[in-house]
Amino acid sequence: MRQDQTIVLKIGELVFGRGKKRLQTLLGSCVAITLWHPQKKLSGMCHFSLPARGEAESDKELDPRYGDDSIALFKRLAEKNGTLLREFHARIYGGGNMLKFSKVKRVICQSDAEFSHVGRLNAAQAFCLLMQEQVKIIETNVGEQGYRKVDFDPVTGNAQCQFVSVIDADSPASKPKRVTKILVIDDSEITRHLLATSLKKEGYQVLVEINGAEGVRAFKADRPDLVLLDVDMPVMDGYECLQHLRQLAADVPVLMLTGNDDPNSMTIAFESGATDFINKPIRIPALKQRIFHALKQPGQSHARGRDPI
Repeated sequence: MRQDQTIVLKIGELVFGRGKKRLQTLLGSCVAITLWHPQKKLSGMCHFSLPARGEAESDKELDPRYGDDSIALFKRLAEKNGTLLREFHARIYGGGNMLKFSKVKRVICQSDAEFSHVGRLNAAQAFCLLMQEQVKIIETNVGEQGYRKVDFDPVTGNAQCQFVSVIDADSPASKPKRVTKILVIDDSEITRHLLATSLKKEGYQVLVEINGAEGVRAFKADRPDLVLLDVDMPVMDGYECLQHLRQLAADVPVLMLTGNDDPNSMTIAFESGATDFINKPIRIPALKQRIFHALKQPGQSHARGRDPI
């Protein structure tokens, strides 16, 4: 591909419009976000290095070196072009674990900012801010220790991401990691198949059960890292099942699934110890992000009646 047919984004650069040149960038701990509007054929891409600027700089002009400012700029440019940011499709790349224990303050969506990898914080910031703006996230490729080369076609909205690991074969980080285990408890065969297929593609180990009683037995036997629990099921419904699960483990995230968005149902779920409440029909991209953030939260009790410390 000829060089004059591409634009290579460096740190702190952001483009937006109806251009036809391919957009490329190289990422380590930085994050790139691509945007594409399926109807208006508008597109954009940014490359930011930190999730947010420091408090002392909060009154300055928007700077695309920072994640929150990049999203604010995208929102402003979308409105200037007669559309809304939530109408775009987004992809998130980068966030490699390259800079350890760097302290970053004033991160909007991450409370333990001063104790995390910069790359992890960058990726979390991108997820949170896009979800806050109700942007549909259609692809993510983040984390791990290595570099990524991103090639984005602003005409079609398609992107390619090449990952190159830099982990030493003899280092502890190169050893196989324990696979995160998710237990799906739902009486709908279609829902079980949809969730199992989608989550396995993300690298999770998925266990499925058809009702609350079977779910409790599977929980005892396999000790999953997260549970997706339907509310309305035969034999034992989700609320009763949740009470049993909380007696077995108070800190395992449990995301309730239901087609009923009645506020009273949500109240009962949270009072019973639910971590999150997800309405059906399930939007898989949104569910993946909810799972991602539930698993990233530090261990804490969800036991009923216990006050936060």
